[in-house]
Amino acid sequence: MHDTTDTTPDIEVGEAVPNGLIVTAEVTLKDRSNVSVSKPTLDAALAVIRRRHHNRQPIIELAPVHAHDTICFRAGRWRVTPTALELLASSETAPTTYQIEFHNFSIITPGEGSIAAKSSLATVVAAAQSLANRNVDSFELTSALPGFRALVLEPESFDDTVELSPVSELPPKPTSKPHTPTRIDRLIARAKAKWATIKPATSKKPSPRAQASPKPRLPDSNWAKSAPIILAAVAVLLVGLLILGLLQLAPTRQPEPAASPTWFTPAPIAQPADAELLDGYDKKLWELPANKTAALGWFKAGVAYVTPDSGELVLTNTTSGDVIGKAKLDGPIKYTAEFTSGDTPAVAARTDKTVTIITGKGTTQTWPVGKDQKLNVTGTTPMITTKDGGIQALLVGEKEPVTVSSNPQFLPVAIDDHALIQVESGKPRLVNVPFGDNNDDATTITLAAPTKGATFVRHITAGHGLAVTEWSVEGTNYVVVHSLTNDGAVTGAAEASPASQDWKVGRGLETAIIGNTAFNLANGTVAAQSTADDFTTALGPVAIIESGADRTYYLNKHTYTDPDRVIGYTSEGIALVRGSNGVVTANEKGSTK
Repeated sequence: MHDTTDTTPDIEVGEAVPNGLIVTAEVTLKDRSNVSVSKPTLDAALAVIRRRHHNRQPIIELAPVHAHDTICFRAGRWRVTPTALELLASSETAPTTYQIEFHNFSIITPGEGSIAAKSSLATVVAAAQSLANRNVDSFELTSALPGFRALVLEPESFDDTVELSPVSELPPKPTSKPHTPTRIDRLIARAKAKWATIKPATSKKPSPRAQASPKPRLPDSNWAKSAPIILAAVAVLLVGLLILGLLQLAPTRQPEPAASPTWFTPAPIAQPADAELLDGYDKKLWELPANKTAALGWFKAGVAYVTPDSGELVLTNTTSGDVIGKAKLDGPIKYTAEFTSGDTPAVAARTDKTVTIITGKGTTQTWPVGKDQKLNVTGTTPMITTKDGGIQALLVGEKEPVTVSSNPQFLPVAIDDHALIQVESGKPRLVNVPFGDNNDDATTITLAAPTKGATFVRHITAGHGLAVTEWSVEGTNYVVVHSLTNDGAVTGAAEASPASQDWKVGRGLETAIIGNTAFNLANGTVAAQSTADDFTTALGPVAIIESGADRTYYLNKHTYTDPDRVIGYTSEGIALVRGSNGVVTANEKGSTK
């Protein structure tokens, strides 16, 4: 999930030790004769080296693909001893014995086992970033792989910027569509194929024979046999040419669309708009000076920022700029997130010792939370996971976190209102466990298969009344969204992206993105699809692709660009813009009087 967090320079980060994730990989060894051998683990590969006879202690080095990746790896060479790997000094001149290359990466996390198994390095880093976002906590990637650099992943930014994972970029997706033959193309192809079958018979010449004198004779028996075939073929060809001529005179028709799955309807391709996103947004509603916007974010509940003098968390109304509520913080903010209390949106801020919230109605509350407790806002209600695996809910109006009973056979994913959502590993099934004032019985929901013959792959996430899964259909993987209020029925689907497998809920709790597809969070239907890059974030109803400093905005079946830095956009048409001078303004269509 996309949990917004503050990483601006003037907000200090606590000293809690990040959660540890271990990166593993399959290993390929290549010797100096270019003979390669692959093993499932590093230990197995080193065992192969140690079993072989060498005149001197063998030396390994990273393959170029890793040696050139200066973000995730540190180039070097290591001597393989009977018990360890010894890093060699750069001055060591002994020749390398083996090159070592890693592939099919996995990450292992305590309590969840292996995730993103046998994937690219980019995918496992994205999965780790997803854990950091989902738990609103830091995660550290470490590994025993030679040269691997430890990576600390923080939850994504409190401000509107989405930070990209520090991994090498994957090749861009092809933008050209596959050629689909028209009806005329197919008729021509059939005519050519028919002609190819009879061409040898018509082009074969009889071998010359000496004749004493021309004499009248009966037709050759071979000709008599082949003549009906040739005449029939010529007739077919003439009929085909006649049909082609009639089709050429007929009105022009568009090419037939390429075949696509019949069990879901993809979003219509967005067309470029004639105007920029904020054309006509000349009516300024209010503004905040730059000294108040260093730590600021837009949420469904309003615009939240931290005052530089008193260190208070302030929530203001998006339309008027009026203060909704203020809450005193006991220390620097580590993370922020948004959620709902019933139908009321709210924003939460976590420090080392507490979680403080302000609702859209101005209600404020603070709960004590230890450094070793994880805050998860995947669903509509903040969920705390204790060090021993216990589950607690932060409910507005309850002075202390509420203890939630869970089913030990299922994995806790999120809390929606007064119900814990848990998924069954490896099966398209989950349970809804009510607690507190919710007196309903626990229910088991079997998620519907998207189509006949589909194979369940994994759970991606759940929350906000939806479950998100991955299924394989005829060798192609799809992201499938299910309604938890309609017995797990399928609400939307899209082909899975190999580069982006993280479900992110955008600011404003209206749009969720995964890969090149945006979904409506309210009902799980497809809102937009990109034919170019994957989406990186969302603001209200707008899905966004970021490429460096450039942005493309997808809204209402159109794409837009805009020179201004948009940090908030509501369904009511209010846009928040951060100027180059740091001032944040709220604008709507119309002219300023």
